[in-house]
Amino acid sequence: MAVNRNVNAQQSIERSVQVQMPGDIDAAHTGCQALHLHAVPQSPTLFDEPILNMMQQAALGLDSVACSQAVKDALAAGIAAEDIADHYIPEISRRLGDDWCNDELGFGPVTIAGARLQFMLRELGPDWSGDKAADPDAPTILLIVPRNAHHTLGAMVLAGQMRRKGFSVRVLLDANSHEIAECVRRSIYDAVFISATPGETLESLRLIVRFIKSSSAQEIPVVIGGSLIDLETGQKLAVKTGADYATKSPEEALELCGLRAKTRNSAIRPVRGT
Repeated sequence: MAVNRNVNAQQSIERSVQVQMPGDIDAAHTGCQALHLHAVPQSPTLFDEPILNMMQQAALGLDSVACSQAVKDALAAGIAAEDIADHYIPEISRRLGDDWCNDELGFGPVTIAGARLQFMLRELGPDWSGDKAADPDAPTILLIVPRNAHHTLGAMVLAGQMRRKGFSVRVLLDANSHEIAECVRRSIYDAVFISATPGETLESLRLIVRFIKSSSAQEIPVVIGGSLIDLETGQKLAVKTGADYATKSPEEALELCGLRAKTRNSAIRPVRGT
């Protein structure tokens, strides 16, 4: 796939979609990885393919009403909201990423579809539309997607999972180190999770971790997760960035930080399909 095609597609996409491709020689490889969701492991259970295809076509369309209706139709068909968020939407993201990498879809349509999938998440309720469901005394997590990243959908799915478990989660998208430091300075968090792909450099992650550590009034565990761990072991990545921990498992991240939900507990369930 030509690098020029990726760069031109990147320039034509609105900033509001919050997806950008790197412009270097590894753009195609990094982009294919980023378009696959790493927050939720792929389910071995069969999907309801008609429902899955219906949602994917709605995401590729231009009508947001169709996306809203697709969510309603999936729920009416007996697919639980948790399954739609944890499995169906990630699977659509994976398939769209495959189609782009195989030159079956352009980067522009895939990017717009990614924004539509985030819209579908918000349609599922407060666990995915914002941090409104947690109790006031719930443990608080700051989930960071660094500036110029291209993997915001996974962070939104992960935030929904954490909120269903009873945690208060603030998602900080496309923020630079100074904005992250200000966020940490103004609020108290029980942990900070950083979502990272191979598009992030170790130096940029070191800078983010340093700003978090120096800006917090108390000791706060910092965990790096995401597909970057495919290239580095968790222990090496933690050492190289100054983070306390590095893992791709949300459950392990919570355990490492000593966090337990004080209220709700909603485990990730097997996906239902026919």
